[in-house]
Amino acid sequence: MLAVVVAISWIKEVIEDMRRYREDRRLDSSATHVLGSAKPLDRWDLVHVGDILKVNEKDPLPAGIVLVATSLRTVLRTWGPSSWTARAISR
Repeated sequence: MLAVVVAISWIKEVIEDMRRYREDRRLDSSATHVLGSAKPLDRWDLVHVGDILKVNEKDPLPAGIVLVATSLRTVLRTWGPSSWTARAISR
């Protein structure tokens, strides 16, 4: 009985990991604008530490980005390891 429970749990984890992997690949191949780049649009998986990005209002943001400036007076919602986090943006 324990083996059945462990097997079901393992299968569930594998399916969840595959779903996360596909979603990560989809987001990594989406376009972003790196300032100073020769190309008008770059893929997220080609962005390096220290790159300065122009992000539009509806563009998704990765969790590891630092927001330097914004023209919006809103709440920034980021997806963390366990849940959505809302942070007020101050000017």
